[in-house]
Amino acid sequence: MVGIVVTQIMANRRERASWQRDTDREQQRWEREDQAMTFDYRRAAYVEFYESLRKMGLRVHDHR
Repeated sequence: MVGIVVTQIMANRRERASWQRDTDREQQRWEREDQAMTFDYRRAAYVEFYESLRKMGLRVHDHR
């Protein structure tokens, strides 16, 4: 009877450790995805800003 209890306790510990590792991996994956999305959004904003500046510069140049 004691062996069953000890085995169950050990199995529960392994399961908790496995669950924690899986949770940590998932959290890290979400963080990487968030960083990648932030980079993409920031890059798109810079490109749009640069294009706006370029067009405005061409208009100023053409208006002279």
